[in-house]
Amino acid sequence: MTYLLLFCGQAVNFLIAVFNIRAASRGKIWLTGTSDFAFCIVNFLLIQKIAEASNTWEMLAYASGGMGGSMLAVKLTRKWDA
Repeated sequence: MTYLLLFCGQAVNFLIAVFNIRAASRGKIWLTGTSDFAFCIVNFLLIQKIAEASNTWEMLAYASGGMGGSMLAVKLTRKWDA
């Protein structure tokens, strides 16, 4: 269960982070502010779980979640590039 929590938590975290960067680069003020706030909340909750992580597999789940979240955010915000 910890693996899934770390993977999903980090995926959401990176999804929000990349969304935030893309919103800021396009001057979307309210989306930038809202995603900053969400990023901070998720980060706060994840830090508690990361401190409890005890093995390499949990670290890999965490890292994989970040990669997946970043790629998903780019896919979801690709329409902004047009």
